[in-house]
Parts: sequence; structure tokens; C-alpha cells
Amino acid sequence: MKNFAKQEGFFPSLLNKIFNVTSNEWSRISISWGLQFLYKVGYIVGWITLIAKFISLYGISALPYFFILYSVFRIISALIYSNFINQFRRDNVIIISAIMGCLVLFTALLFITINQFVFIILSIGALAVFFSQIYILNTAFIEDLFSPLESQRTFPIIESAETIGGIIGGLLITFFAGQIQSFIMIYIMIVSLLLICPIVFAHRQLLKKLPFIRFKKKKITAKLSLQVIKESFAHMGNYPFFKVILMIILGQWIITNLLDFQYTSAVYEGVSESVNAEAELTHGLGSLHIIFYSFALFMQLIVASRIISSLGIVGSLMLHPLVTLFSLSVLFFRFGFTSAVLTKLNFEMTNIVYLNAYHSTYYALEHKAREQLREVLEGFAQPVGSLLGMFFLLFFEFIFKGNFLTTAVTVFMAVIASGMLFVLLKNEHKYTHISVKNLLHSNNIPLQLNAIEVLAQKGHKGTADVLTKTLKSKQIDTKVRIKILETLGHMQEKKSLLEIIDNLKSDSANVRSAALKALNKFEKIEKDIINFPFSNHRINEELQKLFAIESDKNTKALIISIIIKINKNNLVPFVFELLNSKDNRLIADSIAVCSYFNDINLLHYLLPFLESDDPKIRGNTVVALWQFKHYRAQLLPVLEQLLNSKVKQEKIAGIRVVGEIKAVYERIRLRNYIQSDDNETRLEAGIALCKMGYNEGVLPIIDMIVSDNQILKDRALHAVESMNKNIIKNINSKLLMRISAYINTILSESDTISFDDLPIDRLIKLRNAYELVNDHEEVENINAIIDNKKRLLNILQFNPS
Repeated sequence: MKNFAKQEGFFPSLLNKIFNVTSNEWSRISISWGLQFLYKVGYIVGWITLIAKFISLYGISALPYFFILYSVFRIISALIYSNFINQFRRDNVIIISAIMGCLVLFTALLFITINQFVFIILSIGALAVFFSQIYILNTAFIEDLFSPLESQRTFPIIESAETIGGIIGGLLITFFAGQIQSFIMIYIMIVSLLLICPIVFAHRQLLKKLPFIRFKKKKITAKLSLQVIKESFAHMGNYPFFKVILMIILGQWIITNLLDFQYTSAVYEGVSESVNAEAELTHGLGSLHIIFYSFALFMQLIVASRIISSLGIVGSLMLHPLVTLFSLSVLFFRFGFTSAVLTKLNFEMTNIVYLNAYHSTYYALEHKAREQLREVLEGFAQPVGSLLGMFFLLFFEFIFKGNFLTTAVTVFMAVIASGMLFVLLKNEHKYTHISVKNLLHSNNIPLQLNAIEVLAQKGHKGTADVLTKTLKSKQIDTKVRIKILETLGHMQEKKSLLEIIDNLKSDSANVRSAALKALNKFEKIEKDIINFPFSNHRINEELQKLFAIESDKNTKALIISIIIKINKNNLVPFVFELLNSKDNRLIADSIAVCSYFNDINLLHYLLPFLESDDPKIRGNTVVALWQFKHYRAQLLPVLEQLLNSKVKQEKIAGIRVVGEIKAVYERIRLRNYIQSDDNETRLEAGIALCKMGYNEGVLPIIDMIVSDNQILKDRALHAVESMNKNIIKNINSKLLMRISAYINTILSESDTISFDDLPIDRLIKLRNAYELVNDHEEVENINAIIDNKKRLLNILQFNPS
């Protein structure tokens, strides 16, 4: 893999660094971004133009019929497309849909002077059928272009296409409104559809260069039919929280359409007396869309993820109706252009948070259930919610008139928003229950790991008790046990301390390491332990036993840091015992511990070790005494001797000292060492540079992480954990890129389109790559294929005939 990295280039360009992608992903990103951008521009232009045209023809009171027509067309198109969408290649269906959309829009234009009712019906039909279906097709098509590993980095860039497309669509509307007749805007829709075709054709050329490989093809089923809808509703019985999500989606889309009506009415009131009311309305709606999508882009890129991290998934879902409710109260007391626009703006901004949180809820489900429920909730519930909203509006129009209608609709939206809040508050625990059930009652390891990640999010109650209970079981898989320990460490629940300490005695080094890391994350562990003398004694005893048997330097350092947190005084007798040992390894480790003490009397005990024959002992002594500035002149010759030595282990000891004491003046020397042909020297120089905060040390570390040398790989992985957050973030980011490129290389060398047909050696390489980035689902799938192949091979060897 090292040769591959040099061939491809680890830092190919400034653009790659900024956007965190690799060179071979840009062509796919460009295609995906272009498809979503063109869809959004055409959709926004069509939506605003047709609403303005509809109102100019039939009046603002008829606007509910526009929404009803649009929703009915959406439902019909979903049912029609579902019968053949999976029978053909998606790129073919996209092209055919784009061409058919253009033909329908051209036909609509023929009726613009003959029968404007037919023009409106055909135009709404093109928008609802072809644009909405192209969006669904694009989404699935783009998912096929990228692996799950690549999607983590590329999808945020691709998703920005819709928001920017909304801004550009608004700019086009604003610029042309009043200068040209509104029906000419339809040509922008046609152009956006036509431009989709060459982009898809460009993708076909790309297909010749890209590895499209997947697991065995599943039986093709209709995406959305009455039978599928019926089965999915029955399936919701297994996931009660998604019944809540169904109600939230219905409420969300009822409010969306009612608010669109209120907002459009408020904008129309300001231009209704104008000579060219249609152009003014088009211009006003376009201008406001620029504002809405600009704020939405800000929320999408900067704010949304932070809010979700702080509030949790359900809390973030609640934020949307809560802010909407507050905005509606302002609208209730003072309905007008300003209040309507602010309400719409608040709605669109918090809608970004709502959508991100909503999509995240699916991660609580297994993959099969995820797909089935998404089809119904998004393909069926959304347009039904729109229809319900408009039926309610027609009902209110029948009963109320004038300002009473506005007030009634606002009150009704407030009732729906309050209902959404109440339903979420009352059923918040059901979201937790899905993951608890998956953790405790499933044998699917990826599903269990995913459940732990969901339970680690904010907003869940009783999570620590569930995880602690699971940790007591001797039957759980090692990977699940490690994941639980990591999570408990982040949560810092003192009630889980006993179970974490028990895992220090595990036979698995990885479990012991995970338990230590969990303990080390307890910021108040000294307060949790100090009042319990027997617990204090036990944890010290277990940690000291572990220190004696562990060989890894980072693990030993972790043990010491925990002992120090609990009580430094417990450490001194232990250190003296180790210093008097005859084992050089234990002496070196005990000297490393001394660097935690800012005590001048360390000089008395440690200075003699500068004469040791062991380079590790000399190096650790320099690090431990470096804190005393007046004695550095005595230490520098020792460091220079180590660095200039021709003995490899002495030089490596010197490099480690440079990293620990952050001797930045040695940066040039370290730069030379990272070019060394010796991998261990390259790695230690890279680690030292990263500890100083220099990103130039990242490359050799990643080279070793992805190498076949297990010793150097472990050393690199452990070293990363002790670095600052920015360096770790950079390493993780570049590691994802390297693994993605590596996986692409393996797959592109294969003639097959199925993982099942790959040879075992290649499957093992893929599995190891996915393991490095914790892609548990892919690891387990590949393991299952490897096990099946080995089983078949054993059968053939047993019975050659």
C-alpha cells in the first residue's frame, strides 16, 4: 500500500485538502453535484413561476388546489414508477424521465395561448412527476456511485448542491421577473432537464474506470405499491417510535403547506394592487428564496451538526416544532408581510436541523427495515400530509373569511406543532428502546455496535444501566464489549466503575486497553474513589498488576496516569520497587513515570541512569529530567549522542526524546528521518513531528497504520491516541481517504461485480481495510463470505470427487 500511496499522491492538491477528498472522487462528485444542482434550479424556478401564474389566473383563495394537484400527482407518480423503476438501469430511467419531462413542458407551452388551464395542469404534472422522481432517482444513483466509506466525506459536498441550486434558482427568478413573460421561465426548467442528460452520459464514460462491485443482488421488488405500504405499516409494529415519526411527518407536511399558503398570501397582499401583480409576486418570492436558502446553507454547513450533538436526536426533532410554535405566536398577534417572512425563515432554518435528525433516526434500525420504512414515510406519508393540510385549509375557507381565516389557520398550525411536541415528549423513550432491544436481543454484531453508538448520543435515559448490565454478560462479542467500554468512558457514570475495573482482568489485551481508556476518561475519578478506601485499594492493586504484565509503552503510561489521578502518593513506593528491578524494561518504564512528578529530588535518583548502556533508559531519563531547565545543559550531550548514533535503537530512542520534549529546533533532522528507508525510523520521526504539532509527520504514521507490519501498526495506532485533537482529526481524515483509495484499487483490479466472486486473499485485504476505519457492517459481511468460502474449500478437500 505504501507504493500505491506514492503513486497516487497523499496531498494531491490544495483543493483536495480543503474538501477532504481524493483525486479519483472528484469526477463522481462533479457528476453528483451537477445532477442535484440542475434538479434544484429547475424545481425552484418552476415552483415559484407556477405558483405566481396559478394565483394570477385563479386568485389566492384557489392556491390550496395547486398544492392538492401537486400532491396527487406525486403519489400517482410514485406508484407508477415503483412498478418498473428497479427493472431498468437508473441512468436510463433518469434520461428517459428528463426527456419525457421536457416533452410534457413543451406540450404545456403549446397551450399557453389556447387553454391556460391545460398549461397549468401539464406544468404542475411535469414538476410533480418528473422533477420529484428525478430527485429520488438521483439520490439512489448517487448512493451507487460511492461506497459507504466515501460517502462520509463526499455527501456533505454533494448536499450543498441543493442549497446553492435554491439560491441560483431564486436569483434567476429575481433577475428575469418583469423583464420577460412568466411562461418563458418554463424554458429554464426544460434546459435544466436537458442538461441532466449529458451529465448522465458522462457518467457512462466514467463507468469504464470505476469499480462497481457489490454483494449478491437481491430479488427486485416494487419500491412503492399498495401491498408494500400495507406491509410497511404492519412492520411499524416492531418499531413503535416510527409510528411517532409517521405522525411527525404528517404534522410537518401539514404545517409546511399551510405555512406556504400563509406566507404566499402575505407576499401577494403587498403586490396585489400592482399593474403587473404576477411579475411582482414572482420577483418577491424569488428574492425571498435567496434569503431562505442562504440562511439554510449557513445552518447546513455550520450550525446543524452542533445542535444535534448538543440536544440529541429527539431533542433536535423537538426544536423544529418548538421554534415554529414560537414564530406562529408572533404571526397570530400580528399577521403581515414581515411576520410571515420571519416565520417562514425560522421554519426553513430549523427544518435543516429537523431533516438531519430525522435521517439519523434510521441508524437505529437494521438495514432492511431502514429501507422499507423510508420508502413509505418519504414516498407516501409526505404527500399525504400535504393533502391533509390542503383539505383542512379548504375546510377553513368554507367556514371563515378574511382575517378570521388567517387566524384560524395560524391557530390550527399551532395546534399541530403542539401535538408534535407532545407526541415526541411522551414517546422519547421509544427511540431508546429500539437500540436497547437490538443490543440485548440480537446476535447481529454490526447491529449491536450500531445500537451502542445510538445509545451514546445525548437524550437517552438509563443508558449506563443497560450498557453496564450488558458488560456483565460473558457471552458478548469482544468487539461489542470494547465498544461498551468506550461509551461508558465517554459517559463517565461512576456506577459503571466496578464493571470497568473487572474488565482489567480480561484475557484480551484489546479489552484491557479499552477498560484503561474508559477509566482514564473519568475526570473526577479521584473524587469517586477517595471516599471508598477498599475500592481505592482494589483499583491500585489491579493497575499495578497490569503494569507489570503489559509490554506496550502507551498502555503503561495510561496505567500510571490513572494511578496519579487517584492518588500520587500510592505511586512512589511502586516506582522505587521498579527502579531497583534488574529488568531494563521495567526500569525504563519506571523512569518514564517519574516525568509526572515536578520534584527536584528526582535528580538524585535519576542522574546515574544517564550512564546506562540501555538507550531507552537514557532517553527516558532525559525526558523525565527535562522539566528542570538548569540541568538541560547536562542532558543535551546525551540527547545528541543518541541522535548521532549509528546504532538504530539509540537513534530511535533519541527521536522519541525529541518528540516528548518537543524540541522544535530538531524539525529539519526529523524531516530527513521521515524520508528514511527504515520504516521504524520513519514512523518514530513522524510521531515526533506530530507531537510537536506538525502535520508533515502524518504520512509515515498512516503508512504504518495501513502496512502489513503488525508491530509498527500497533505502535502507530497507540501513538495517535496521545496526540492533540487537531492532529488526530487530520490523521483520521487522511486515513479515510487512504483506505477509500486502497479499496478502490483492490476493486478496480477485479473483473467481478460481486464480493462473493473475489478470491479469499483479496477479501482479507478488504476486510482489514474496513476494520481500520471501524466499518463493522462491511467487516461482518466480508467475514461471512470468507467463512463460507473456507467451508466450501474444506468440503472439496475432504471429497475431491
